[in-house]
Amino acid sequence: ALTAVLGALASISSVEVAEPVAKHTSMLSGQMWLEEILYGHPDRCHTQFGMSTEVFGRLLTQMYASGLHDSRWVSAAEQLAIFLYF
Repeated sequence: ALTAVLGALASISSVEVAEPVAKHTSMLSGQMWLEEILYGHPDRCHTQFGMSTEVFGRLLTQMYASGLHDSRWVSAAEQLAIFLYF
């Protein structure tokens, strides 16, 4: 039994580890990145923010009603996207 375990450990340690591949490679940033997500493939918004574009829009409307507003450089939609992304 010990020989089998040692053999299994030896085979596991000899497995090559794949090089990591970057997942988030968009060259866009800021508002253009957000527009790519919101107006691109429907699954993209769900993957990035955990919700559909419709729900994102409703949440943004609710956040506006609660006092969220555009800053000088960052839109309220982008602020919400940053919060949800991280």
